[in-house]
Amino acid sequence: MMNGILMTPTLSPRTWLIVSFIQEAIKCGGQHTRFILQFMPQSMLSQMMKSLPGVFSDDQILRVCDLTTVSGRKIAAKAICNNAQTTPLGLFD
Repeated sequence: MMNGILMTPTLSPRTWLIVSFIQEAIKCGGQHTRFILQFMPQSMLSQMMKSLPGVFSDDQILRVCDLTTVSGRKIAAKAICNNAQTTPLGLFD
């Protein structure tokens, strides 16, 4: 459901709910974050970064991505590189 919302071309309160949910999951830390986000499709982070560049800090990106897999490391690296090229929105202060 969340991935479907992010695929729509318009930003809505639903979009911000998903961002807030992920940010709160990250705040739980460690294994809790992985448990909460375990079913999040890997493409979802890429889609969010396209729609909302700079919405996550580099540290948050590393916490969301599964760094134990090659594809997770590639997604994290790409998101961090894209993050360096954008102006942060100030949402992760």
